[in-house]
Amino acid sequence: MVLDASKAARSIAATALGFVKFHKNSGIAGFILNKIGSRKHEDLCRQALSKLGIPIVGVIPRDASMTMESRHLGLIPVNEMKSLQQKIISIAKTYSDYIDIEKIIEIGSKAPSLPSVPKDVTIKQRAKIAVALDESFNFYYQENIDSLRRAGASIEFFSPIRDKKIPSCDGLYIGGGFPEVKGELLERNNSMKKEIKEKAEDGLPIYAECGGLMYLTKSIRYKEKKFKMVGLYEADTVMQKKLKLNYTKATVSNPCIVSGRNSTLRGHEFHFSELESISSDSKFAYEMDIGIGIRKGKDGMVQYNTLASYMHMHFAMPQVAKTFVENCIMSSRR
Repeated sequence: MVLDASKAARSIAATALGFVKFHKNSGIAGFILNKIGSRKHEDLCRQALSKLGIPIVGVIPRDASMTMESRHLGLIPVNEMKSLQQKIISIAKTYSDYIDIEKIIEIGSKAPSLPSVPKDVTIKQRAKIAVALDESFNFYYQENIDSLRRAGASIEFFSPIRDKKIPSCDGLYIGGGFPEVKGELLERNNSMKKEIKEKAEDGLPIYAECGGLMYLTKSIRYKEKKFKMVGLYEADTVMQKKLKLNYTKATVSNPCIVSGRNSTLRGHEFHFSELESISSDSKFAYEMDIGIGIRKGKDGMVQYNTLASYMHMHFAMPQVAKTFVENCIMSSRR
């Protein structure tokens, strides 16, 4: 467990004890002290933590050069961090002097085995799914992409900002991201917006989440500017000051392109935006057991063969990737 000691000394032990005792069998077997200001500061923390009987396996000094920058929503996408790899190498070299790697390996060797992960097997590619990936859309679980491939999909990435058309495909996946930050560039690409709307109206299976949902509405209002989007859904996206942040759990109330009725879906939601002027006859696929969703505890807005939600869903759940790929195959045959 990494403990931020920047604003604590002896009281760091109270924080540590809380985490150790809060969950039965927490499994915490070592501490790393972070942001230590001086040798005296370190000694005070060590003395307090010694009463817990759990070893300290690292002490990292406070150093501004080892911080990672943040911005809108507290995140900078990896693909925008030009010197990320060099910085990781530099930080790793510095940290190696302050962390007892051998002790961590010794602790780790006593941990129970993790569940086995199925080995990747060669599966005949039966459908092609185009995935939006650029500065505007880049929040994806890698496991989701891998799950689609294991279910028989080939993946082709494209940019809603720079490309004029989507690749020839049997289905479309538009993930999360920052469409509000790149709103002007997305608005400018009229041919892309037009084609996505036409493909949706023709029944192409489209799965969109969070940023993808925002992109499919009529507009996004951000910092006193309003950007025209795809317009598939009769709703407008407006940025708010309050963050909606939850792990999510949803029950499928209406069959959709990723699941049959009564299935349980899990993921997370993380957004400042809300949808306004939602059409009164809008159809939803999910009832939120945990989370806020789009409106009144409902998420997964359905239009034609398109499903869009605020929930970032994890495809590790049984049948999700398979169901989406099979729907793409059936649509292609039609």
